[in-house]
Amino acid sequence: MQHIYIYDYVNAFGFIQGVLLSMVIFFYPGGNRSSNKFLALHLFCLSLALAAPFSLKLFSSISPRADRFTEPFLVLIYPFLYLYLKSFSQQVNPRLILFHIIPFLAFTPLVVLSLVYQQELTNWNNATFGFSFTLLVFVLIKIVLFVLYLFLCWKQTNRIRRSVENNFSEISRINLDWIKRLITAGIVLLIMYIIVMALIVANPSWAKLNFLMVGLVTIYIYYTSFKGLTQPAIFKYKIDPGSDRSDNNSYESQPIINTETERPKYERSSLPDSQQEELVKQLKDLMVKDRLFLEPELSIAILGEKLQVSPYYISQLLSQKLKTSFYDFINQYRVEEAKELLRKPSHENFTILSIAFDSGFNSKTTFNTVFKKFTAQTPTQFKSRLSR
Repeated sequence: MQHIYIYDYVNAFGFIQGVLLSMVIFFYPGGNRSSNKFLALHLFCLSLALAAPFSLKLFSSISPRADRFTEPFLVLIYPFLYLYLKSFSQQVNPRLILFHIIPFLAFTPLVVLSLVYQQELTNWNNATFGFSFTLLVFVLIKIVLFVLYLFLCWKQTNRIRRSVENNFSEISRINLDWIKRLITAGIVLLIMYIIVMALIVANPSWAKLNFLMVGLVTIYIYYTSFKGLTQPAIFKYKIDPGSDRSDNNSYESQPIINTETERPKYERSSLPDSQQEELVKQLKDLMVKDRLFLEPELSIAILGEKLQVSPYYISQLLSQKLKTSFYDFINQYRVEEAKELLRKPSHENFTILSIAFDSGFNSKTTFNTVFKKFTAQTPTQFKSRLSR
């Protein structure tokens, strides 16, 4: 057996802790367990990247390319992240999973052949390139797949964000920023991977730069594990067609946010103009007369029940007729209410937080953000200018 150095122990430790954290997420009893499983598989495949150098030391007697045993699983890193995001909006069925593991199924035979065929072509020897030709091909394949799936993950995140704004009036607890940071971290890992591989190809003596990747991957694993387990928002809000509140015990059967475009046949066409005008009038009456916007947890499903109209039609009407989202439509009324309260002498000594609550908001952060969006100033600035 070859000598094992500190670098190899660090790799092994990173691999072990990554596997343990992925198991914790996989078997975690809370939250959305079906989504957690994809997150766990994402981290497990990423952890295997840390096992390659150590496995080469341990199993070199079995194969001089023992580090390639993990290669097929690495192409699954970002497909599982994509399926994790996809599971927010739909039940991920076996057919969809099978489609996204096609790269793994296609890549595995290539790796097996490279293990069987030990002799590299002399024109692509290590002395010339510092990298075997086969391994160079593997790296390029992985980079292409990583870029493709990171792009799909980014698109899926934006699709979920738009759907959230079309379904909820309060999204402070449906914070998708951490997912964007997760994808951004994935992009950083990819860029660093490309740089490190390019340097090693240019100069094999820089192989220890992989140590930097170990640290970055380990940080990523811890961050993802922590946020995946402590993010309550994505597990709490669901659109349940049968009720205006989600059943806390139905996490396994309901998608979190319905971002899919498939709808019942009767919902595929637009409402006639006369009905659109009537629905707009009813919507405004609910806001102005009934002051429904004061309900903090108002959703488009609740509004649909009030009007006895499909939520899809309301979303379609807001988008096409009023050129806005449900989120902006409701919060415009809340901001106008807040402005009125801030102007009243009777509310002069009220705090900004109490004004926010009285206007239908249940988060000071959301109140400040939305207020500035519609007025180009914060509530505090608006209030200070009134006193001049």
